[in-house]
Amino acid sequence: MSKKALLSQVLGTFYNFFFRRKIIIFDAPAAFHINHLLPVIYKLTADNQFKIIVVSPISNAGLATNIKFYASVPLYVYKPLFITTEFSRKPFWLTCRSIYFGHGIGPKLNYQEGQSLLDFDYVYSPCLPIYNVQKKIINENKLIKIGLPIVENAPKNKEEFLKFFNLSATKMVIVYAPSWCNDSEKISDIEQILTYLGKQKGVSIIISAHPLLLKPEKCDGKIFFENRPNNLQMNPANSPYTTLDLISLSEGLISDISSVLFEGMALNKIVFFDGNKEIYDYCEAQEVYNELIDFCPIPDWNDSNNTFLVSVLCEDKNKVDRHNFINSYLFNVGSASTKLIQHIKEIIYK
Repeated sequence: MSKKALLSQVLGTFYNFFFRRKIIIFDAPAAFHINHLLPVIYKLTADNQFKIIVVSPISNAGLATNIKFYASVPLYVYKPLFITTEFSRKPFWLTCRSIYFGHGIGPKLNYQEGQSLLDFDYVYSPCLPIYNVQKKIINENKLIKIGLPIVENAPKNKEEFLKFFNLSATKMVIVYAPSWCNDSEKISDIEQILTYLGKQKGVSIIISAHPLLLKPEKCDGKIFFENRPNNLQMNPANSPYTTLDLISLSEGLISDISSVLFEGMALNKIVFFDGNKEIYDYCEAQEVYNELIDFCPIPDWNDSNNTFLVSVLCEDKNKVDRHNFINSYLFNVGSASTKLIQHIKEIIYK
């Protein structure tokens, strides 16, 4: 046993003697990951049965005034339950049971089948395609069908949203949310899409791009949004709105293989697919692509029809098919946080 592990055990033993509440650590190293955990953290904090420790960038502290954020796991913690949104995050000195929380539902399936899953006592799986990949790696009794708690967050105020972006209340809003790929050749033709979107009438469009698309060094030097049409707004870096916030306050969205395309369906939004088949092939998600194209409108990016988007929004012909798809794709729609908390309590008290 290392000196740090021994010190943790000693401090933790004293702490557990005086404070009887079980400790749960939620670890979200990327700032935006915390939004996936907040519905669960809020409910557990209100329950008051547990001491909740949230390890995440301190910049998240303003999200919830009743939650204390830590830069790292405190030494007095001993034998907690450790839940993380990334691999290789459990401190070497920490004695505990651990859970990997699969926080996205995009079908980048080749990312989901790493041997790192074996490092955890349990893996929380969000949706059926990812579950089917993960069960090839770990035993199904350690693989728990959870879903996606983030889609249960209450939407923010619509009037404040419209004011922040200076949008007309009479126009429907569409979010364009392209994703990044480590092979830049597989990234969608963003320039062509932006040209098309700039000509569309009757809708307001907000761009909320994957953060790495804004870094040319991560995209083989490509700069995607500098010359966008003037009528297309970017979600600014200091925005109070996440991409999912924007989607929840809008009528529709356009994306590719991003998790938000599927999260939008879970929020009953009209979704447009940008038609990028290559990225589905690259991510070994051809089956999902074949289902998607049956009910998800794909704009013809070379077409001069400048009312296509608004016409689809006004006449949603794919609502039933979209609803059936997402309910077969995503686990526990509307009750994921309840399912997650139920399993946490089963682990702690068994």
